[in-house]
Amino acid sequence: MNEATIAARIRYLRKSHDYTLDDMAYFIDSTRYILSSVEKQKNSPTIRLILQIADAMNTTPEWILGIDNALIPPEQSYDENN
Repeated sequence: MNEATIAARIRYLRKSHDYTLDDMAYFIDSTRYILSSVEKQKNSPTIRLILQIADAMNTTPEWILGIDNALIPPEQSYDENN
């Protein structure tokens, strides 16, 4: 599990929905501070946070964790460097 991949994918999900940190925090019942610290790789996300994000963003925990790239929704493209 690569923390840079996880952080990049969480940020990608947030931005692809045009959500601010505050918006996403609201939808996953978390805080802006927690999301920001995960996206900046200052803290690792908890399993609970990954599950909440996957559920709210209509994806899978495996995709967020970088385990399965095939689970990217076909209408979206993903660039890890974005």
